Amino acid sequence: MRDMNPEELAMLPWSIVGPRPVQDREGNRHFEMRVKELPDFLVSGKTEAEVLWGFKPALVAFLKSFLPGQLPPLPEGPPARWVLLAPPGPGTGAHLAGDHATTGATPVFASVVVE
Repeated sequence: MRDMNPEELAMLPWSIVGPRPVQDREGNRHFEMRVKELPDFLVSGKTEAEVLWGFKPALVAFLKSFLPGQLPPLPEGPPARWVLLAPPGPGTGAHLAGDHATTGATPVFASVVVE
Protein backbone atom coordinates (compact mmCIF):
# COMPACT_ATOMS: atom_id res chain seq x y z
CA MET A 1 0.00 0.00 0.00
CA ARG A 2 1.38 3.41 -0.92
CA ASP A 3 1.96 6.04 1.73
CA MET A 4 -1.35 7.59 2.70
CA ASN A 5 -2.07 10.80 4.55
CA PRO A 6 -4.40 10.76 7.61
CA GLU A 7 -7.41 11.95 5.56
CA GLU A 8 -6.93 9.00 3.19
CA LEU A 9 -6.39 6.59 6.08
CA ALA A 10 -9.70 7.74 7.61
CA MET A 11 -11.45 6.52 4.46
CA LEU A 12 -10.31 2.91 4.94
CA PRO A 13 -13.03 0.40 5.88
CA TRP A 14 -12.58 0.62 9.65
CA SER A 15 -14.99 -1.38 11.84
CA ILE A 16 -16.88 1.47 13.49
CA VAL A 17 -19.00 0.84 16.56
CA GLY A 18 -21.56 3.35 17.74
CA PRO A 19 -22.69 5.83 18.55
CA ARG A 20 -23.82 3.91 21.60
CA PRO A 21 -25.44 5.32 24.72
CA VAL A 22 -23.38 4.76 27.88
CA GLN A 23 -24.46 5.37 31.45
CA ASP A 24 -21.98 5.70 34.32
CA ARG A 25 -22.49 4.63 37.95
CA GLU A 26 -23.97 8.01 38.85
CA GLY A 27 -26.60 7.73 36.11
CA ASN A 28 -25.00 10.27 33.75
CA ARG A 29 -25.58 9.38 30.12
CA HIS A 30 -23.34 10.10 27.14
CA PHE A 31 -22.61 8.59 23.70
CA GLU A 32 -19.46 6.88 22.46
CA MET A 33 -18.04 5.75 19.13
CA ARG A 34 -15.05 3.45 18.72
CA VAL A 35 -13.04 1.79 15.97
CA LYS A 36 -12.43 -1.93 16.63
CA GLU A 37 -8.98 -1.90 14.99
CA LEU A 38 -7.90 1.12 17.09
CA PRO A 39 -8.53 0.14 20.73
CA ASP A 40 -7.14 3.45 22.05
CA PHE A 41 -9.52 5.54 19.89
CA LEU A 42 -12.71 6.87 21.48
CA VAL A 43 -15.04 9.74 20.68
CA SER A 44 -17.62 10.71 23.29
CA GLY A 45 -20.17 13.46 23.68
CA LYS A 46 -23.39 14.47 25.37
CA THR A 47 -25.51 13.73 22.32
CA GLU A 48 -25.48 11.28 19.45
CA ALA A 49 -25.25 14.22 17.04
CA GLU A 50 -22.21 15.61 18.83
CA VAL A 51 -20.41 12.27 18.52
CA LEU A 52 -21.31 11.85 14.85
CA TRP A 53 -20.27 15.43 14.13
CA GLY A 54 -16.84 15.00 15.71
CA PHE A 55 -16.03 11.45 14.62
CA LYS A 56 -14.11 12.00 11.38
CA PRO A 57 -12.03 14.97 12.60
CA ALA A 58 -11.15 12.98 15.73
CA LEU A 59 -10.19 9.93 13.66
CA VAL A 60 -7.98 12.04 11.38
CA ALA A 61 -6.30 13.66 14.42
CA PHE A 62 -5.77 10.24 16.01
CA LEU A 63 -4.19 8.87 12.83
CA LYS A 64 -1.93 11.96 12.60
CA SER A 65 -0.53 11.09 16.05
CA PHE A 66 1.26 8.00 14.70
CA LEU A 67 4.85 8.30 13.56
CA PRO A 68 5.52 7.38 9.92
CA GLY A 69 5.91 3.62 9.57
CA GLN A 70 4.31 2.97 12.96
CA LEU A 71 0.63 2.84 12.00
CA PRO A 72 -1.59 0.13 13.47
CA PRO A 73 -2.62 -2.76 11.21
CA LEU A 74 -4.83 -1.25 8.53
CA PRO A 75 -8.13 -2.79 7.44
CA GLU A 76 -8.46 -4.17 3.94
CA GLY A 77 -11.39 -3.93 1.60
CA PRO A 78 -13.29 -1.24 -0.25
CA PRO A 79 -13.13 2.35 1.03
CA ALA A 80 -15.51 3.35 3.80
CA ARG A 81 -18.89 4.77 2.84
CA TRP A 82 -19.65 8.20 4.25
CA VAL A 83 -22.93 10.04 4.45
CA LEU A 84 -23.57 13.76 4.61
CA LEU A 85 -24.83 15.30 7.82
CA ALA A 86 -26.45 18.69 7.94
CA PRO A 87 -25.08 20.72 10.85
CA PRO A 88 -27.17 21.01 14.02
CA GLY A 89 -29.63 23.89 13.96
CA PRO A 90 -31.17 25.78 16.85
CA GLY A 91 -32.87 23.23 19.08
CA THR A 92 -31.98 20.29 16.80
CA GLY A 93 -29.24 17.75 16.47
CA ALA A 94 -27.27 16.90 13.37
CA HIS A 95 -29.37 14.99 10.87
CA LEU A 96 -28.81 13.11 7.65
CA ALA A 97 -28.71 15.47 4.72
CA GLY A 98 -30.77 14.57 1.73
CA ASP A 99 -34.10 15.62 0.29
CA HIS A 100 -34.97 17.35 3.54
CA ALA A 101 -31.60 19.01 4.21
CA THR A 102 -31.65 22.61 5.27
CA THR A 103 -30.85 24.93 2.38
CA GLY A 104 -27.50 26.62 2.86
CA ALA A 105 -26.28 24.08 5.42
CA THR A 106 -22.59 23.26 5.23
CA PRO A 107 -22.37 19.47 5.13
CA VAL A 108 -19.85 17.43 7.06
CA PHE A 109 -19.10 13.74 6.88
CA ALA A 110 -19.88 11.03 9.36
CA SER A 111 -19.13 7.40 8.93
CA VAL A 112 -21.74 4.82 8.22
CA VAL A 113 -21.69 2.66 11.32
CA VAL A 114 -21.15 -1.07 11.01
CA GLU A 115 -22.60 -2.14 14.33
